[in-house]
Amino acid sequence: MSISLNGKVILNTRAIHQADPLNELLRGAGAIPVNYPCIEISPPNDTARLDQALHDLLSGQFEWLVLTSANTVLALAERLTQMGRTLADAPFRIAVIGTATAQATYIHLQRVADVCAPEQVAESLSQVVPIERGMRVLLPESALARPTLADQLLAKGAHVHVVTSYRTLCTQGESLPAIPLDAITFTSSSTVTCFMERIQAQDGQVPNVFGIIVASIGQKTTITARECGFKYILTAQESSLLGLIEALNCHFSRPAIDLTE
Repeated sequence: MSISLNGKVILNTRAIHQADPLNELLRGAGAIPVNYPCIEISPPNDTARLDQALHDLLSGQFEWLVLTSANTVLALAERLTQMGRTLADAPFRIAVIGTATAQATYIHLQRVADVCAPEQVAESLSQVVPIERGMRVLLPESALARPTLADQLLAKGAHVHVVTSYRTLCTQGESLPAIPLDAITFTSSSTVTCFMERIQAQDGQVPNVFGIIVASIGQKTTITARECGFKYILTAQESSLLGLIEALNCHFSRPAIDLTE
């Protein structure tokens, strides 16, 4: 096992219900994780449209269910439990972004994804889903989701029904820990923006964090971090928690790396 993370203090900005898997990987690598949850996942204010979409899905009105995150999977699983229904044998195919979403789909929806895009970006999924003109697609997403994926599926001739499956809310709480941080992890663009909102509201010392190394789970998150002002950003080659750990390991085993390039 690499010793490059031994004793490194790493900030975990994931929602509290999602923090443990990353914390376990960090501890396994010798690091000291510090929870600083910047987001929380909440149901839509009104679940009527989501419930109707799930009813239509179970009734065979969609050929594809497209899932873009594990949070979406958990939101659907919660609503299905409330409805007393399951997707286990429903007649449609499932496309997902990333291995974490595929795993969540199997665990919580009892379905194996038919298509899994390797990269956690909309473009990756729209390119691999075998859409034919006229196919009907259900796309449940966060209320903050950009229209990129829906637009690309529409361009391929699909009829896309977008419905809000959950809301991502910024959290408040204690100030940043007083101990020096070796790195901050961001697993989505919303963790970046909500981190900035939280420290601005609590401390007002925003420039103080920009010199800390950031580990980003993917290109979209990296772009957001750069736009917010972070200077030293490591981007995981694989968009996963293991990819984050590998990016941190690579950096701290070669501390002279020039992150500005």
